[in-house]
Amino acid sequence: MNNKISENELNKIIGNLLYLSGIMPNLKGYTYIKEAIVMVYNDQDLLGMLAKIVYPEIAKRHNISSKTVEMRMKAAIKKAWEKFDGNEFYKQVGAEWRGSKEPTNSEYIFLAVEYLNNL
Repeated sequence: MNNKISENELNKIIGNLLYLSGIMPNLKGYTYIKEAIVMVYNDQDLLGMLAKIVYPEIAKRHNISSKTVEMRMKAAIKKAWEKFDGNEFYKQVGAEWRGSKEPTNSEYIFLAVEYLNNL
């Protein structure tokens, strides 16, 4: 784990970031996104291995398939995107999105980890 942020504080910051960007705890993808961000924050090489390592690890913890993890994360990001017209997450992390579609899971996780690295 990076020494910059304690595990407890990291979970609070990520939870707040997700909430403020429209990904609510009642969405099934919320927990998976949160876990993926923590995993990638702790080992940034995992960003390029979401499908190979991150999704399967989260799936194993929750006794579901990797595909279910991926799809629920994508659905949560899409729902937040539609709710806030796509801008709120980017405002929260201090970035600007110029696309018309919601970010991919990896883009979302990357921006969240970059935000955490800059705290």
